Amino acid sequence: MNQQLSLPIHQIDDETLENFYSDNNALLLNSLRQNMTDLQQQFFYLWGRQSVGKTHLLRALCNEYIQQQQSAIYVPLSKSQYFSTAVFENLEQQELVCLDD
Repeated sequence: MNQQLSLPIHQIDDETLENFYSDNNALLLNSLRQNMTDLQQQFFYLWGRQSVGKTHLLRALCNEYIQQQQSAIYVPLSKSQYFSTAVFENLEQQELVCLDD
């Protein structure tokens, strides 16, 4: 009997742009919001020390896209041992791709 494994890639309801603590990242948050409505940049690279909200922001962006009926995928690379490289096939079909870790 074959068993299908679920992927650790899913919509996250708790993380939103509204409950992201932007503090010194207001410019980043505004740029991301603006880019959602008027695509100016195809890529954003986020970096920072641990526990500053990078994962929250990526999940919130995916959630926002999904709520607006747009395609989005969040891929936590730190959990890549749990899924196949097939996850990376056809990513160009997504309107938003968030690679974490």
